Amino acid sequence: MAVDDLVRTSHPLLHSNVAHANNNNNKKKNINFVSLAKWVLKFTMWIVFLAWIALFFVIPTDFGSELYADWIGATNESLFGYTGSYLLLYSGPIIIIAFLAVPYLLISGEDQLQLQEYIRDWWQKDSFCGTT
Repeated sequence: MAVDDLVRTSHPLLHSNVAHANNNNNKKKNINFVSLAKWVLKFTMWIVFLAWIALFFVIPTDFGSELYADWIGATNESLFGYTGSYLLLYSGPIIIIAFLAVPYLLISGEDQLQLQEYIRDWWQKDSFCGTT
């Protein structure tokens, strides 16, 4: 048949090298985006953590005591009063870190699987188990 001959002898729309090159470019862009997103999330988590640690060193100073009094004065009118102010001040940064960790772990999930496979392979080595 004429149509079957045409289909069998036709060339692909894209040359295989071009398709492979385009696929590599998309992978490189995706890897760069994932790497940038992981870096931004990790950097933000570190900044929040260091600010939380600095809070404990700043509060005993005169400047920190003034900020602390202003914070308590601004937030104690809420439903939870002083307890809510203290809870928000001391546990708020940790909650922020936890929420930032969720997308970080979702993005780096494949890295963790590779690490788990490496550990599993290392654990199952004969020399480690004591059998030689």
